[in-house]
Amino acid sequence: MTKTDTDTINASDTNKPQFKNTTAENLAKTLSVLARDIGKRNHLNPSGLKKAINYIKYEFERHGYTADTQIYKADSVDMDFENIIATIPGSTDKDSIIVIGAHYDTYGDTPGADDNGSAVGVLLELARLFKNIKTEKTLRFVAFANEEPPFFKTNDMGSLRYAKMCKTLDENIEAMICLESVGYYSDKPQSQNYPHVLKFFYPSTGNFLSMVSNMPSRKLLEKSTASFKSASKMPIAKLWAPATLVNAITLSDQWAFWKFGYKAIMLCDTAFFRTPHYHTPQDTIEKLDYNKMADVVDGTKQILLDLAL
Repeated sequence: MTKTDTDTINASDTNKPQFKNTTAENLAKTLSVLARDIGKRNHLNPSGLKKAINYIKYEFERHGYTADTQIYKADSVDMDFENIIATIPGSTDKDSIIVIGAHYDTYGDTPGADDNGSAVGVLLELARLFKNIKTEKTLRFVAFANEEPPFFKTNDMGSLRYAKMCKTLDENIEAMICLESVGYYSDKPQSQNYPHVLKFFYPSTGNFLSMVSNMPSRKLLEKSTASFKSASKMPIAKLWAPATLVNAITLSDQWAFWKFGYKAIMLCDTAFFRTPHYHTPQDTIEKLDYNKMADVVDGTKQILLDLAL
């Protein structure tokens, strides 16, 4: 399964008019750095991991934020890891916090364009767009370490460490929005797969963004879906379900926040249920659709506005 020429945008050439706006162009530039110039970024490739950390900090600071860090020592690997945080303090209700996050590490020796450079690109672009917006509630942009195996759903997972810290500090995290693999789309018929019987209820063409939650986060999902649709042309497929029945809804950083009782949802292009490049060296920048990623930015921005204002 490959994308057509009209679906694919060459991220290395950001001067061509196929980028419909500045956001799409910025996303392409970010992905060129993360998935082409840096590439592999995890505990097996510590130099790439450090370059990614420095790049994310630089981007936050370039947009006027202080890049704070939660540094922790992993139990299973003898090295330090960092969650990177940029914060907009709430103007009237600073103790109510909205978190939006994405993991920046990659699986094994893959460049990680879609998983999860695409989500980091959206995170950084949202931080840029929000810098001069006053929000009543506190808004936090967080880049997480160690979502990928062997850390996934372990004590060394970056989002689990962060959510645990928030719980220990008794912070009022009203909502967490997880960005996970948001850059791969296809207009080809039968390009979308599903777990179990969901294929009978959802589209067979992989040109939409999925939004999912567990049962306690259903109201957040409904509100976020409505907000997204009011500001973006991107088609949406939403799903709320018990994690015990649909394990796929647990497969990113929102799971860590559920573990500590926080409401959280995931925005995703469905990853391995759609892209054939998942966790392979073929997960590269030319496979992504930057114009549709810009639509994701538009919709997610509205979610944050409606939650934080």
